[in-house]
Amino acid sequence: MLEVLDLIPRFHDPVSGRVTIGGHDLLSVGVQSLREQMELVAQDVHLFGTTVRENIRYGRLEATDEEIVEAAKAANAHTFISEFP
Repeated sequence: MLEVLDLIPRFHDPVSGRVTIGGHDLLSVGVQSLREQMELVAQDVHLFGTTVRENIRYGRLEATDEEIVEAAKAANAHTFISEFP
């Protein structure tokens, strides 16, 4: 099923009409260039049966403990994570 939001990162191109951002037709923008300018955050949450630290580290396996803490802070999760036993 085609989701309207799939048109913005050009996962699908419109079959009629056009999609514009700031007056620019997205078909005139290269896919790579367009996607470099945006982030996609999935709303589905997946946690692995391991520690919070390892769940955060999953996104970057070589991350140091300090980088993991910084990532938790950036996600506004550090405070409640720190309260876990």
